[in-house]
Amino acid sequence: MIESIPADWREALGDWLLTHGLKTIERFVAAERKAGEVYPPEDQVFEALRRTPLKRVRAVILGQDPYPRRGRAHGLAFSTADGSRPPSLRNILAELHDDCGHEMPTGGSLKPWAKHSVLLLNTVLTVR
Repeated sequence: MIESIPADWREALGDWLLTHGLKTIERFVAAERKAGEVYPPEDQVFEALRRTPLKRVRAVILGQDPYPRRGRAHGLAFSTADGSRPPSLRNILAELHDDCGHEMPTGGSLKPWAKHSVLLLNTVLTVR
C-alpha cells in the first residue's frame, strides 16, 4: 500500500506513514478485500495523490468516503467512474453553476479538476 503512494507524497508524509499504523490498516483492508468487495479498486486507492502532485495542489476538497457501489468509486472524492451523478455531486455541480455560471457537465468524473490542481481526497480512502 505504501509503495503505491506517489514518491512526492511519500516524502512529504515521511515517518508519519510508518508511525501511524499504516501497516495495520493495510492488513485490515487486505482482509476486507478477501471477505468481499472494497471500493475503490486497490490500484485506485491513492488516485487523488497520483493525479494531483503535491507541488501542484492549489485547492483541497475533502469528501467523507468513496461511493460504495461497483464501478463508481475511483479514488477521487465526489467523482464517479461510471458517469453517474449522485446527490452530493449534483449539489456541488449545481452550486458551481449557480455561483459561477459554469456549464453543467454531462458525466460525473472530476478528473479535469484534479488536472487543474484540485486535490479531491476522501478522509476515508476505502469502503466495503
